[in-house]
Amino acid sequence: MPKWFWFAVLTNLFWGLFSVPAKLAGRTYDPREAFVFVGVGYCAVVLILYAWGARPSFQATPASFAILTGALLAAGMVSYLAAISVGKVSVVVAFTTLYPVITVIISYFLFHETITIRQGIGIMLAPFVGWLLMPR
Repeated sequence: MPKWFWFAVLTNLFWGLFSVPAKLAGRTYDPREAFVFVGVGYCAVVLILYAWGARPSFQATPASFAILTGALLAAGMVSYLAAISVGKVSVVVAFTTLYPVITVIISYFLFHETITIRQGIGIMLAPFVGWLLMPR
């Protein structure tokens, strides 16, 4: 197995599970309020990582990219919480899994990563998948 595989499996596990408590929190809190408590969860993970020895040195450019990553994740989480608070989790989760298409297209132009014909077909089919998920 490639080195990244088990990390990707854990990612799928964690991201597959987080929608359940998020939907339950959305029954009581509006998305902005729920995100405050999501932030507490983020802080808990930061403390665990710190306890495991994570001590990054500050370097302006990579730190800026990491902070931007956090801001984009936070903004996405707030909009995700808003979507699942008013929509079906099963549909919202499936629809929001289309986001990698944006990453793949940006990676092609910014990092000059190649896209195979098969991947290109998948990217072209993604909007169709989104359309299939829309309520009638």
